[in-house]
Amino acid sequence: MFRIIATNLLFIMRKIILRYFYLFCGIFFLGLGLVLFVLPIFPFLFFLISTFFFSRSSRKLKAIMLSNKIFGTTLRSIIVKQALPLQIKVFTFISANISLGIFFYLNETYYKLLNNYTISALILNIFIAVLPSYFEEQKE
Repeated sequence: MFRIIATNLLFIMRKIILRYFYLFCGIFFLGLGLVLFVLPIFPFLFFLISTFFFSRSSRKLKAIMLSNKIFGTTLRSIIVKQALPLQIKVFTFISANISLGIFFYLNETYYKLLNNYTISALILNIFIAVLPSYFEEQKE
């Protein structure tokens, strides 16, 4: 009897600790994404990681993210269809490469390919290219 109670207590404690760990990681990656938003580095990946951790930490936070007016429909379609809408994929790809071009135009160093910004842009472009996509018809 004591063994069953102890096992259940350990399971509950583990669940609570894991929930706070996910919440801490979500806040950490969100903060990192906000800092990198100000610097000339892509914060996209860090925002994506933070949404993963926030959705794992609590059902309430997941519901808030899915009911968001701006990003909710996209997140729901990513969860249901496990693919990114083609319009968003193309927009992200074009805006990332335009910002990379602006950075190269304004940067005067000779070692542009070894720059952290270039590496993160390359990772983002590969990540977006590998993601499955679907065409989302516009509602009238």
